[in-house]
Amino acid sequence: MLKIIEFTAERKNNESILLMWTLSPYAQNSIFKIFRALNDADDFIEIMRGKASSYLDTDTKALESPQVQYKITCGNVESLVLKPYNVGDPYLLGLASDYLWQLKNVKNGTRCFAYCKAEAEQDCSECYDSVSKKRTKSTCSLCDGSGKITGYKGPVEMYVNFMKTIEIVDSTGDIEKKETAIQCWSANIPTLSRGDIIGRNNDKRYIISRIPEYVRMNSRSNDEQFVVMQKFILQELARPNMVFDLEDVE
Repeated sequence: MLKIIEFTAERKNNESILLMWTLSPYAQNSIFKIFRALNDADDFIEIMRGKASSYLDTDTKALESPQVQYKITCGNVESLVLKPYNVGDPYLLGLASDYLWQLKNVKNGTRCFAYCKAEAEQDCSECYDSVSKKRTKSTCSLCDGSGKITGYKGPVEMYVNFMKTIEIVDSTGDIEKKETAIQCWSANIPTLSRGDIIGRNNDKRYIISRIPEYVRMNSRSNDEQFVVMQKFILQELARPNMVFDLEDVE
C-alpha cells in the first residue's frame, strides 16, 4: 500500500519553511501536490505540484501565520496535516538567514541541489522477495543489486562554499586508503546527514562521507538547539552510479 512517510515541515530562517517527504514503497517520477492552509479555518489551497519531494515555502503570509499547515497528496494517497516545527528564536532565524545571504552574495557560494537520504531502506520490488527475504535476480534496473532501495528526499536548492581539497584516509579492516575530498560549508537548508547526495552543475554528484559538523545555538524560546550552519566533507562520485538518475528539478 502506497504511503507518504517522513513528512516534515521546519522553519529554517526568516524567509523560508522547508517541507520534505518520501513514499513507501519508494518510487521515482511520482507526481506530488502540496496544499497549504494559513489557519485552522481556511481551506487548503494547492501551492505546488511536481516530481520533487521537497518544497521551500517563502510566502510572506505563510511565514507570518502561527497556524499555517500543510498536507501532501500523491494520486489518491494523502498525508497527515502538519504544522511547521519551529525551534529557532528570531535572533537564530536571522543568523541562519545571514549565513545564506553571505553564500549568495559575498562568500563564493555555489548553487547546488541536495538529495537527503530517506531514513529507512525499502525492499526492491523488482529483484527482492519480501516473503523469502531473498534476491530473485542478479541484475536489476531499480536498485544497485543489493535488493534494497535507498530513497531520497528533494532536491532542495542550497548554496555551498567549496573551501579546499583535502586528503582523507578510509580504513577497511587493516587496509588504509587515501582519497581526495572537499571541505565545504553551507547554511542550514537543508540540515545534512552522512550519505546525503549533493548535485552540482547537473553533471557532478558528491556524497557526504562523514558526519557533518553542526554549528548549534541554544534557542531563547525553548530548551532546544537550532542549527544555523554546517561544515561537511564531500567526495565526488563516478559514473555509473544510480544517483546520477536523480533529477535537479528546477
